[in-house]
Amino acid sequence: MFKEKCKTITLVFDKGNNSEDNIRALDGSPYHFIGSLVPTQHQDLLSVPLPRFRYLRDPLFEGVRVYRTEKEVFGRKRTILITRSRALLQGQIRGIRQHLAKKLRALRDLQKRIDRSYEPGWRGKPYTEESIQKNLDTIVTVQYIADFLRGRVTRKNGRLGIEFGTDDVAYNELKTRVLGKRILFTDFGDLTDEEIIFGYRGQHHVERAFKDMKDPYFISFSPARHWTDQMLRVHAFYCVLALTLVSLLHRRVHQAGIEISQSRLMEQLKQIKEITNYYPAQPTEKLHIGGRPRSERTLIRMGKQENQIFQALNLDRFLAS
Repeated sequence: MFKEKCKTITLVFDKGNNSEDNIRALDGSPYHFIGSLVPTQHQDLLSVPLPRFRYLRDPLFEGVRVYRTEKEVFGRKRTILITRSRALLQGQIRGIRQHLAKKLRALRDLQKRIDRSYEPGWRGKPYTEESIQKNLDTIVTVQYIADFLRGRVTRKNGRLGIEFGTDDVAYNELKTRVLGKRILFTDFGDLTDEEIIFGYRGQHHVERAFKDMKDPYFISFSPARHWTDQMLRVHAFYCVLALTLVSLLHRRVHQAGIEISQSRLMEQLKQIKEITNYYPAQPTEKLHIGGRPRSERTLIRMGKQENQIFQALNLDRFLAS
């Protein structure tokens, strides 16, 4: 059934899985793949001018523009898609500003320590050009920050110090050439630009699955409470099986038009309960003694979303008759 409906299988992975052995294994398999490359390792692709990029019209990719080409990667010619996202660019800029503020504070603190080292009563080791440079390298050498934050050792009137500041030209070049960009590559050249991006973004489903398995109140992979390899494998198997079943359940609810997370879905299902009420025996007209006790099963009162889930999953078929 699965093979009849699924013509091709495409594996999606990030750049942390890139290696000659992994790509070679995929090239010899019946599977296609979509992956990403480290941008700084492909300066020729980063140098493609932004006017050559085109904006995607699909509302799902608002603010995204792309440039498509081919390049030999890991021994074979691959389809390359460079993407530049406005949302990613803005997020990276916010992160850079936060890190830059910390680095500037660290540089000012270093300057103060150097100044204090010349004051009477300083108990620490005297600074040397080499030790100051080592401190500068530790502070400045951070991804992206190192591209435009400058610092150097100075000597004035026999005293050591530092000078530091940002290079606006280098920062603007960083924003234009690197920030906001991802370089995707695939062996499946028949895919459209939108399909390549949509496929790569699908990783978040797997990442969400790992997060769910770490949740002690959901799938709860940990603590395992086992100590033999065999039992740990069994534990891993039924945790993955539970995640698969929950995912299928969530898929069915989603297809019914109900927007809800997996964890929230499980919480809502826990609230749907069938209760059995027992009533004492009542005396009849002929007998003054009580008859048989009576029981009655009923559902608790459900909220709007709980009722939608109940209907979507046809849970009434499990009700006791």
